[in-house]
Amino acid sequence: MIVVDDFIKDKKYLKELTLKKDEFFKDLYDSDNYAHDVNWWKGWWVDKPKNINQELIKYIVSDLYLKGLIDSLNIKGFEYWTHIHSTKELVDIGKRAVSTTRHLGWHTNKDELLHYETGEFKHPIFSIIFWPFEQDVDGGYLEMSPIRQEEEEIQILGYRHCTDCGKEKIPFDVERIKPKYNRLVIQDPSYWHRVTHVENGTRWTFVIDVWDTEIVINNKMER
Repeated sequence: MIVVDDFIKDKKYLKELTLKKDEFFKDLYDSDNYAHDVNWWKGWWVDKPKNINQELIKYIVSDLYLKGLIDSLNIKGFEYWTHIHSTKELVDIGKRAVSTTRHLGWHTNKDELLHYETGEFKHPIFSIIFWPFEQDVDGGYLEMSPIRQEEEEIQILGYRHCTDCGKEKIPFDVERIKPKYNRLVIQDPSYWHRVTHVENGTRWTFVIDVWDTEIVINNKMER
């Protein structure tokens, strides 16, 4: 993983994001106010940004390229979504109350529809995790295992849906990253990773998968 603290230097832009926090999250939750909706965007060279989320993707990816943290890649588009993990069962987003979870079990990021239909594993080029808002939270760590999905899935299956993620003993070492305001993480999403149990507070996260092929999004599928 690559971790960059204080990623956005433009304080005015950070303040703008904070003021538009409700707008940032409200369109990325489904009609039942529960599961996050996943979105697809072909990129600003094809379609101009249509919302605050796409504007942030353009800012992040352009800045990473200029800093030399990513290469000039054959990017075909971006899959993006948000996560809210909290000790509260409901969190207010604008005029809506959305349900939350306290953790996210072991998983990898992949083309879900392709895997469902063919069993094939196709992963993004890389994933970006960004915390654009203040994180008043204990727990909720991002943990990355040293195990790829295709290599040794059997080692991790017994821990995949733990009820109290973060407290059970696991038979391998992990990289652990604390959620922090304006912290950005670049990771290889073909490795098993998770979000540990939130002990207190709320964790606000923006996730971007960067793809070198166009994929079909199906929000009715379990992710």
